Amino acid sequence: MLSYDPYRAPEFDTQTLMEAREMGLHPVNVICDEPNSQVGDNTGVSIVAFVSHIPRCGERITLQDSKTCEVKRVYYKVSRVPQSKIILLVPTVFAVHMNEPETD
Repeated sequence: MLSYDPYRAPEFDTQTLMEAREMGLHPVNVICDEPNSQVGDNTGVSIVAFVSHIPRCGERITLQDSKTCEVKRVYYKVSRVPQSKIILLVPTVFAVHMNEPETD
């Protein structure tokens, strides 16, 4: 559920989705990109995360590698659950990596 390919669609299997739903969690596609990157640049990371609420603009996300990203936009995409007739409205959270302040 981690991808460095900006053109790859988010993937998650039915079992993972059902387990998350039992815990009250919802799938969210999170894209954390580098500041000033252009469309087509291969600089960001895309993660499908399961959350209890959708991050809002201005909120910060700390990734597993300790990088911090600030949420800039939230988009929604219609997606079908694999091997099912269920259609989901999956949020995509677009965030930008925050440059760490320099220390002396």
